[in-house]
Amino acid sequence: MTDVAHAGPRMQCDDTEYNFGKQDAAQPVKHTFVIRNAGDERLELGSVRACCGIEASVSQKQIPPGESARVKTTFILEGREGLQHKTVWVSSNDPDQGVLALRLKGTPQYTGRFNSQHLSFGSVAPDKAVTQTVTFTWNETNAFTNLEAYVHQEAFQARVVEHNATSARIRVSTVPPLKPERHHGALCLRAEGEKLDNVSLSVSARVQTDYSVTPSLVILQPTPQGEQIQRVIAIRHNRDSRFQVTDAKSTLSDMDVRAQRVSDGHWRLV
Repeated sequence: MTDVAHAGPRMQCDDTEYNFGKQDAAQPVKHTFVIRNAGDERLELGSVRACCGIEASVSQKQIPPGESARVKTTFILEGREGLQHKTVWVSSNDPDQGVLALRLKGTPQYTGRFNSQHLSFGSVAPDKAVTQTVTFTWNETNAFTNLEAYVHQEAFQARVVEHNATSARIRVSTVPPLKPERHHGALCLRAEGEKLDNVSLSVSARVQTDYSVTPSLVILQPTPQGEQIQRVIAIRHNRDSRFQVTDAKSTLSDMDVRAQRVSDGHWRLV
């Protein structure tokens, strides 16, 4: 005699929530949920959807009666704060429970914190060193005797200028000559020769070029009435106020270009 409660495909998971407690944010949370077919017909799993930061996969989508499938999940904690609640949704052909929600919760733990989320030097000259100072505060007291700071980018250098059991002051500088482009790096700490996990601060700088042109691209589209179209392009020398535009020409016969002085080192083309 068929058990009516278990007739047809039935999706069942004995433990739908995983509490990982307090976990080092440098290590991702990994957990496997087991889904069992408690029915008497084949269980067919459909889509597996997850919250932001969660990766999820299922070992098989066709589950015969009495057999199981595994849903593997990975939760990246890096950059997240406070108590986390994440959900993975698994759909199926279960007539009574078309979607099963699997949940993970817990709190990421960090070694400490910088006093800034990002260290930006803004616009800098290619031939001058610029320095900024940041502070790192540990969540717990430490007994490090050898603490080093470094940046994963040759455009920057860093050194620890002060360090005690609860905090450290780090001086970060640009290293000229710098290429005229955007530079991005990561400030890290090394204690007793070992890199500290979960200690990283993004660093950036934009190096000035001799000239700046705004906008860099101008698109002129003809009007139905054939009206005259005018656009303005600003040209500035970032380091020499004696800069002048002596002539401006267009390669198009039906376009006129005139140079106008705005201020020292600043011109515009009309």
